[in-house]
Amino acid sequence: MAGKASDSTKKEKAKVSGKKPKTVAKKTATSKSEKPAEKAKSKKPAAKALAPKAKAAAKTIKPKVAAKAKAAPKAKAGTTKAKPVAKAVAKAKPLAKGKAKTAVVKKETAKKDAIANGPSKILSELIVAGMQEMKALDIVVIDLRKIQNSICDFFVIASGNSSTHADAIAGSLEKEVKKTTGEYPWKREGFSNSEWILIDYVSVIAHVFQQHTREFYKLEDLWADADTTVIPNQD
Repeated sequence: MAGKASDSTKKEKAKVSGKKPKTVAKKTATSKSEKPAEKAKSKKPAAKALAPKAKAAAKTIKPKVAAKAKAAPKAKAGTTKAKPVAKAVAKAKPLAKGKAKTAVVKKETAKKDAIANGPSKILSELIVAGMQEMKALDIVVIDLRKIQNSICDFFVIASGNSSTHADAIAGSLEKEVKKTTGEYPWKREGFSNSEWILIDYVSVIAHVFQQHTREFYKLEDLWADADTTVIPNQD
């Protein structure tokens, strides 16, 4: 009996001593160890779930960057095309200036030609032609257009051997001007002795001298600053 009691007491002591609690502790330990594992397992799928989203975001970002990179060359191409146009415009400006300068030069030359070949110039040539018809001597044309305060545009001076020759020269030049232009002289003087005959057409004045009178007055020397044209004598 005593032996049985001791066995039962041993079992009770064993029960009380904590063998069972050891198993419980193991179970609790296992339960605690199982929980983190479950959490870890649960976290892994979340990371896997986030990975596709990150990939999708990266894919969406990459095309935008690529689109910007593609768009940038277009802008550069546009600027490269625009630069030659600006250069062409810059080149066109000097051409426009050159044309304007040539137009101004043409106008100035036209004015000079009009002045050089104006009515007074033509009239002086007609007077010379009339004088040459009567073999006038030492014909000189003095251009007074550049002289300030000049009384006319041209002087045409000629000489005759005698009073009769001087009269004939004066009559010939009047006929030549009348025949070509229909003009009469505004004033005519010196026909009384024909030493110095003056025929005034306002813009051109013709002087017909006898040789000794011309040498005395030396009219050409008074207008030495003017342009002078000497007409050779005819045989």
